[in-house]
Amino acid sequence: MLGLFQLIILFGKYIFEFLSILITCIVVPYIIWLVLWLYKRKNSNFIDNVGRAVLNYTLSLLFWWVIVILAFITIIWLICDAPTDEYALMCITIGIFASIIIIVPIIAVLILIISIFGIERTLQGQFFHVPLSFKYLKYKEE
Repeated sequence: MLGLFQLIILFGKYIFEFLSILITCIVVPYIIWLVLWLYKRKNSNFIDNVGRAVLNYTLSLLFWWVIVILAFITIIWLICDAPTDEYALMCITIGIFASIIIIVPIIAVLILIISIFGIERTLQGQFFHVPLSFKYLKYKEE
């Protein structure tokens, strides 16, 4: 148990570095993409539809990440046998770390494969709707 608490304290010390990496690697590319899409979407329906598909994809990814993390927290919570208040934080932390260590690499590889396939189809001039993504923004007709 002492090792887990040391890990939590260590994670707390480097939270600024973790957030800066997260913002640099995840948030900034999407902001750049969003600005480019908003600027170029009036040029053609294809560019607009691809931009809408990417926005739908990223919002769906956010939704699925939240579901996966909450599922892991719930599973760990149940494994801890409905913990009392003193163990609640520990169980939630174990769930978050378990989801990061186990599920994140698997989902990252799937995201990479889907992204490469989508980029390839888009460069060929074909529209690609990502599986398991919701249609928050509707596509325009050609």
